[in-house]
Formats: sequence, structure tokens, C-alpha cells
Amino acid sequence: MLTLSLEICKMSSFLRALRIINYLITIAKILIPIIIIIKGITDVGKHVISSKPEEVRNAAIVLGKRLLAGIIIFLIPSLTISLMGMFTNYEDIQNNFNDCYLCLKSGSECESLISVAEYIEQQESIDVGEDITVYGKSEEIHKISDEDMTGYEYSEEYKDTEIVGAGKYFDPNDVSKISGLTADELIQKLNNCTKYGGKAKRYIPYAKSLIEAEKRHGVNVFYMIGVYSLESGWTGSSLAQKCNNLGGIKYYSNQTYFGKKTTKCWQQSTGAWFAGFDEVGGFIEYHANLIEKNYITPGAKYYHGKSAEAISRVYGHHKSVGTVIEIASNIANS
Repeated sequence: MLTLSLEICKMSSFLRALRIINYLITIAKILIPIIIIIKGITDVGKHVISSKPEEVRNAAIVLGKRLLAGIIIFLIPSLTISLMGMFTNYEDIQNNFNDCYLCLKSGSECESLISVAEYIEQQESIDVGEDITVYGKSEEIHKISDEDMTGYEYSEEYKDTEIVGAGKYFDPNDVSKISGLTADELIQKLNNCTKYGGKAKRYIPYAKSLIEAEKRHGVNVFYMIGVYSLESGWTGSSLAQKCNNLGGIKYYSNQTYFGKKTTKCWQQSTGAWFAGFDEVGGFIEYHANLIEKNYITPGAKYYHGKSAEAISRVYGHHKSVGTVIEIASNIANS
């Protein structure tokens, strides 16, 4: 029941309300102590001018009490938020409660969480068969990004691709430049990322699969993580949990990964069948191949450039590509 009640922390409207509360708390922490101190100093000054020692002593005592009250008022919000943070250590509720905690703690991180929540809500509200406009053409929703990969054969061969280099690991203008990291080095960055309440750590179990897919298909690992975080709410969506599908891949016949076929996975919220994978690593392989085959290879069906923005024009998250780039950049630079 507690976990269900905390689903409210994934609602963009509730997160926006918490963002406002965060701003109000920040203002109160600054203004109230200042007002108390100014009032106390003013009172003491008045009694000093009156040259009455007893009144000055009493005013000083009042000032001390007010200073103490100001300090307490300044600390209460931080202590309360820290206490809330203790609850995020419990695995059964942290995926939900953590978003509320972060919105109260950090306005900037709350902005990213709101963007992700809004995107997921938008995707879940789309009716099957609804049309969207892409480059002036009407396309069936999800048809482009979830295209049937008929004929795809898994290969162990790695691409000879360019590495970002120069101490950088992600170039939003060319996602075909890979990070060049090892799985252990990626894990270190995921551990080092303190933004988003440590949600980057959720990808640690998939570090090996991510790096292998990056090398095999020439798709930057941080770009993939940025897309998955937006599409799946940091792996917390029902589609991700139920189907190991972090990217909204719809089900089509003859979809294969590692020589296996995807399964049909029903999603009640959208009333549609999505592709199910027996493991997240299988989804990562399928998705990376999809991006390579259809989006970043010159002359490919949906090629409009190698930047994250160019891919998003057709892929389906054009309005939220800034969030993808932000998440990818923050983790890459951790």
C-alpha cells in the first residue's frame, strides 16, 4: 500500500508542486533568519540609546533567543529533507519516494525529473493508432522507433569507430563517437554521479552489456543511458520492470536479438503489445543495433545526422532531447 501511495512521486504535476515548495523553503531559510536578526539588533539598539542597563540586558537576551530561533528555522528544512532521505535506503520504496525527496532537495534536479515524468505521461496517454507528424509526414505512433528488425543477425564483431577523446566521453553532436571506456570504468562513472539521487547506479548491472553494445554498433554508451532514463523513468516504468524494455520498443513479428525472438508483452496503460526481452542486456543489443542500422548510418532510412537532436526528430522524443543530452553529459562528466 505504501509503495502504491508513493506513485504520486512519479506524477509531473506533484513534482512541480514540490519544486515550488523547494523554492519557498529556500526563500524562507534566508529571509526569516534575516528578519529575526534585524528585528533583534534594532531592539537592542533602541535600548542602548535609552541608556538603561536592565533594558539592554533584557533586549540582549531576547536577541540571543531570536538568533537561536533563526538558526533552528534555517536548519529545520535541511534536517527534515535529510530525514526523508533515510527512507530512500529502503529498496521497496526508494524508486518512488526518491523523486519526491530530490525535488524538495534540489530545484535543478527536480527540473530533470519533471521532464522525464512529463515524457512518460505523454507516451502513456497516446492511443494505439494515433498519428504523429514527422517531417510533414503522418506516421503510425512508435512505428519508426520500434521498426521490425527482420533479417538482423547477431555478430560478435566490434565496429572500428571513432572515440570521443580529449578527456571527453560524450559528444551530443555525434553519438557515433564512442566513449572508449571499459565496463569497470563505466561503473566508476555511474557510482560517481551524485545527481538524480544516485539513479545512475541502476545501470551498473548492465555496464558490460552497454559497453559491448557501444563497441559492436558504434553508439555512444552515455547517449543510450540518456535515452533509457527518459524513456523508462530511470528503469522504473512498468514497461521496463515487466518487459525488460527500456525504450518503448513495440512488438513486431520476427524481432530478434542474440538469435532469440522477442515476446509479446501487454501494457494496459497504452492498450498495446510491446516487445519483451528475457534480459535487459538483450534489449540494449536490440536498441543499439536499431540506432546504428536506421539512424546514424549515412543513407539509412531515418538518417538526418549523427547528433542526438537529429536522431530525436524521427525517434520520437524531439521535445525532450535536451533532457537526454543533460543526463548523458552529467554522467559522462562524473
